[in-house]
Amino acid sequence: MITDTDIKKMKKVFTTKDELPRSIREEFEAQKPEWVRVITENVTKALGDKIDLMYLKLDKFIGDIKDKREVQEIHQGDHDRMNTRLERLEKKTSLPPLVD
Repeated sequence: MITDTDIKKMKKVFTTKDELPRSIREEFEAQKPEWVRVITENVTKALGDKIDLMYLKLDKFIGDIKDKREVQEIHQGDHDRMNTRLERLEKKTSLPPLVD
């Protein structure tokens, strides 16, 4: 039969269930090769560079859209002014509208 003394001796030699996750993690970190760290850093940097490039292109694209929207609004304002003027001229001269 196993005594309390035997259990205490076994706890000194073997990992308990509570200590197992920590010991596995420590063992993995101790055996982790240098190339894993290097690859992780390289992938992180490359991904960060790609994301930065994507944001730069997206900012340029959004700026282009805003510029085109401004030009379109100005153009629409010109058309509105011309239409108003044409309607007044048609009314004063009793001309029928060009297009309905």
